[in-house]
Amino acid sequence: NLLVVKSAPSGVRPGEIIDYRIEVVNQGRTTVYQLQVTDPITTYLSPYQINDGGYEMPGNTITWGELGDLNPGQSRTFSWRAKVDPALPREVTTIRNVVQVRGLGGLYVEGEAISPVLQSGLLLNKEAVTATHAGGEISYVLHLVNNGPGLSRKVEVRDPIPGFVQYIPGSANNYGQYGDENKELVWRFDQLQPGQAVDLTWRGQVNVDIPEGVQAIINEAT
Repeated sequence: NLLVVKSAPSGVRPGEIIDYRIEVVNQGRTTVYQLQVTDPITTYLSPYQINDGGYEMPGNTITWGELGDLNPGQSRTFSWRAKVDPALPREVTTIRNVVQVRGLGGLYVEGEAISPVLQSGLLLNKEAVTATHAGGEISYVLHLVNNGPGLSRKVEVRDPIPGFVQYIPGSANNYGQYGDENKELVWRFDQLQPGQAVDLTWRGQVNVDIPEGVQAIINEAT
């Protein structure tokens, strides 16, 4: 009658440090001999700190090795910390981690911990002048907001310069960088707090020799 309880945060975010705690309890009347505890490292997690004598083994597994015997009524506690990949794919909605406990005679028990991933909920809207003309200017405003409950890290906004338009040097705000090779503007933010909003602006000039058949200038940022 071996009980294994694994606890984890009720929600995790990309780039965060999360804590795992494992409790092993012998609720039976006989001793569990040669106790072994191993914890495979889930994809998108990197061990940050391993406590209670544990160490990382080849094959992405944390082990606490030969722990001796666990007598009736006794318990042992183990813990480790991990960092969630800052570039966690958006389609990953949960982090699942399963600890494995073994004893002499083929005894095997698992303990599972599941943490939902709190997505950042980034939103991007864009505005421009309603009309322009050959040789005229276009002003763009990009409204970026973190509308989710989670912190958003390593945010990058890219805005290609549309055809028949030239970027006006120095017109980008918030340290927007213009790359002449790719002809695009790039803004980078280390992190955006939940609810944080920022406006990104730049201006361009329409070519004076724009063909008469061009009726609209389309611009899309990501």
